Amino acid sequence: MKARVLVASAMLTGACAAPAANTPPPVPKPVVDTAFRPASLTDAQIIRLHQFEHPVHHRRHVVKHHVQPKVIAASMTAEQWAHSADALIVTGCEAPDGATELDVHRGVYYFGKWQMDWNFVHDWGHVDAWSYVVGGKFTMSEPMQDEIAHRGFLHRGWQPWTCARIHGIG
Repeated sequence: MKARVLVASAMLTGACAAPAANTPPPVPKPVVDTAFRPASLTDAQIIRLHQFEHPVHHRRHVVKHHVQPKVIAASMTAEQWAHSADALIVTGCEAPDGATELDVHRGVYYFGKWQMDWNFVHDWGHVDAWSYVVGGKFTMSEPMQDEIAHRGFLHRGWQPWTCARIHGIG
């Protein structure tokens, strides 16, 4: 009994021999950039949202698994998702003038900081985007825009946003 306690104590304190040769090396801990992180996001959510790749050792091969961004976004609020690094890049590219931006491209109007077209706003927000246009500005609140964009993202990923493809997101 005393020998078991000593062995267990040695294991807990790290006084045991080196691990066997077939044990995989430890996974490096990613550096988390907290410069643009809202206070409500944890380091783990940031790492997952950036689709951190971690090697999984299977026999002699290393297989990389990608975390699905839609799965992570589903566990986040629209506000958390909209303030993630990827979302900030997309909105900064899509609408550099901010949440009140109203653009026309090839006869199609795009609304707000996410540059959503009328169909997108209608499908995911169940509202008429035109009812929020006053004096050539889009007046829908940013949290409501984020909520609609988040709903669309959960179903379509980054596909609706050209800037996501331009920046290699998703």
